[in-house]
Amino acid sequence: MMAKALPFLFQLPFSYAERLALDDEIRLPATLEAYLEFAEQAEYKVEYSNGNIITMGQPTDAHELICGNAITVFNNVLLEDEAFRIYGSNLGIYIKESGAHYKPDASILNTEPEFVLHKVRKRTLKSVANPFAVVEVFSDGTIDYDLTEKLPNYKQCPYLKYIIYVHQHKPFVSLHTRSSHNEGWLSTDHRGLDASFPFEGKQVPLQGIYRKVVFMGGGKRK
Repeated sequence: MMAKALPFLFQLPFSYAERLALDDEIRLPATLEAYLEFAEQAEYKVEYSNGNIITMGQPTDAHELICGNAITVFNNVLLEDEAFRIYGSNLGIYIKESGAHYKPDASILNTEPEFVLHKVRKRTLKSVANPFAVVEVFSDGTIDYDLTEKLPNYKQCPYLKYIIYVHQHKPFVSLHTRSSHNEGWLSTDHRGLDASFPFEGKQVPLQGIYRKVVFMGGGKRK
């Protein structure tokens, strides 16, 4: 079935093939309702941030490897704790406080999902409002969007305790942790394949997150 045309979004293609022919980042002003309707029909990932529909360029091989590795590593680290659930990038996160709707590369919940229901025409779409942690894989080209726009919006979500940024071209993780008394955020950087970062009393190894990733100018990680 052909995608239904949305007149106010004529600048955005529906198909993945058409999207590849355009700029790396596309940003178009829209309402949340227009975004949700378009996102349901588009063949590629789109997000809603600061009143704009935003879509980034084609993901790299390193990006996709890291996303899969991160999900595997967290599943292993949290294997014995039944409370945690790890999701991929199809899970939509709605941040009511900022009006943003993101699809992080990985999300972790520590309780049952709290759904937000969006009425779009005759359909009801679901987003999750209570992520415990989000993982975003970024590059030099997306760092501005990730750190200056998405990060402040993520910090407004009262449920989030961890925001984890993973660089795709070098072994580097920037960890943002909400303080125990909800008074602010602590930021720590972790560099090198021998490093790890803390998560709920456990250590998450960078070696696992970067398994088989080929860095620029470097070899493949085992």
